[in-house]
Amino acid sequence: MIRTSSFWTACVAGLVLVCASVLAVFAADDKRGDEAEPGEKKVSLDSLPEVVRQAILKEAGNGKIEDIAEMSRNGQTFYEFDVVADGRETEIHIGTDGKLLGKKDEGAARGKLAAKARQHRVEFTNTFGLEKCTFATTGRNAYFILEPGYQLTLEHKDGDETEQLVITVLNETEKVGGIETRVVEERESENGELKEVSRNYFAFCNENRGIFYFGEQTTKYKNGQPGIANDSWRADSADCKPGLAMPGLVLVGSRYYQEWDPKAAMDRAEIVALDETLETPAGTFEHCLKVQESNPLEGDEEEFKLYAPGIGLIQDEDLLLTKFGTITL
Repeated sequence: MIRTSSFWTACVAGLVLVCASVLAVFAADDKRGDEAEPGEKKVSLDSLPEVVRQAILKEAGNGKIEDIAEMSRNGQTFYEFDVVADGRETEIHIGTDGKLLGKKDEGAARGKLAAKARQHRVEFTNTFGLEKCTFATTGRNAYFILEPGYQLTLEHKDGDETEQLVITVLNETEKVGGIETRVVEERESENGELKEVSRNYFAFCNENRGIFYFGEQTTKYKNGQPGIANDSWRADSADCKPGLAMPGLVLVGSRYYQEWDPKAAMDRAEIVALDETLETPAGTFEHCLKVQESNPLEGDEEEFKLYAPGIGLIQDEDLLLTKFGTITL
């Protein structure tokens, strides 16, 4: 992104060299935009040293923390992250000792650039030539494994609070609009208590190796008891059609609908990077796919997900991969 707002640095004696590095990074940002930089490694808040983690939380206040990275410049290491609050974004640098190195208000410049970029973006596609597909209930591409027994577990811990998402490819199928699809179950829990179970319907296109999404059925839980199952959407319902969950060929800038139900489900995705590195409790993954998701039915809200090659989903907002592999069903 191009940044034009003023910025100041706060540094203490003994940190002059680090602060000079920070200044160099900010200056370089004006020319490079959002390209991945040498010496940059994406990290999660939970993986940071406690003194750094507490400093980040203090600086963020009630704002939203985004894009934490460990940076190395001129032999010095520091942490860079963004905070979004009151409609503005601030880039902040913290030293390894937890001390504030610098801040930059980039909200106004970012907004102008984003508006300009939107004028030149292609629309999200909702037509995939599915009539040319021979569908199968099992298959895999670089970033999505649709094979019975494959399971991903993602978690987020904040103090005593724990969130967990378990994604399992079941040994079950569901016919949607004449297409036999594979059922993938998602179980969401908070502090060990089950909150929601979703049964998602996917099929693999042999011709283009894409994974297509045909709908889902969701059941909410309260005090461990299930409510009434609700078909969130199905591709064979009126005005609905399948979406693309994961393309077989991934290209930066690709934009596509993951769901298509104009009344209830219009999730869409844009591939924004193919070279992300992320450290998770399950390991450090390189050459990851970064996807920005949005939904026109929900306003301007956006979220990011990361997928590792040969693994699948490794980050869903604050949730990070803790375990993956094939289980016996």
